[in-house]
Amino acid sequence: MALKDSSFENKKNAARALLLEGNLEEALKLFEEISESHEEDAGLITNHGRCLLSLNRPAEAIECYLQSVKINPNIPANYRGLTLASIEIGRPKEACQYAEKFSSKYKNNDNLKEFTLYDAYVNMGDIKKAKEVLKKACISEDIEECTIIRAKCYARGDKTAEAMKTLGPIFKWEDKYNDDNLQSAIIIGMHSENKEDIIDIASRVSGSRFSKQIVGGIVQRLVKLKETEVMKKFLLKMIGVDK
Repeated sequence: MALKDSSFENKKNAARALLLEGNLEEALKLFEEISESHEEDAGLITNHGRCLLSLNRPAEAIECYLQSVKINPNIPANYRGLTLASIEIGRPKEACQYAEKFSSKYKNNDNLKEFTLYDAYVNMGDIKKAKEVLKKACISEDIEECTIIRAKCYARGDKTAEAMKTLGPIFKWEDKYNDDNLQSAIIIGMHSENKEDIIDIASRVSGSRFSKQIVGGIVQRLVKLKETEVMKKFLLKMIGVDK
């Protein structure tokens, strides 16, 4: 028996909220419950796929994305999801095909389509095409700046894990990175749902080179994560009482 519309919409919105919060297991339970009775809702099926992909279940995610494509072939997120899932299961040729479809349908001017193509081509081993994508988009050849652009791009696409992987080199900083780019990296990193990422950032940030907004943001995240002792040590360090 189908759910009433109001009940369905409430559960659909709740599942999406849980997905965005990183509460993946609870989100999946809701997606599985309501997807069975609403198999023609393309957006719902797409988010079900996103949830499965985030849970490292790429084969199942592909099934959802393909089901959504059949209902509505014009949702860009399906093709990006198919690209990432195909890379995960070792199908580089299919990943490139999906990345090219994503590029043709994604209209935002934030370089997400270029980096999706770039990742697919690199995975395929076609370095020439990968470089051509970056060159055509006039993306900086400066590795540090390009890293920040790429991480921002992933973060805007709700791909925080990919953003954090991309920022890896910058999070090993010391003093070699430009302050503006370093602070941009921290701001992106603070959106991570991974507790270890936030604790790592807190352990690295010290001194007056960081803005009050960044310090306050780190404190807020640590409080939200209930890492009270880490937060106290961080504040003592920032005021020069770290022993």
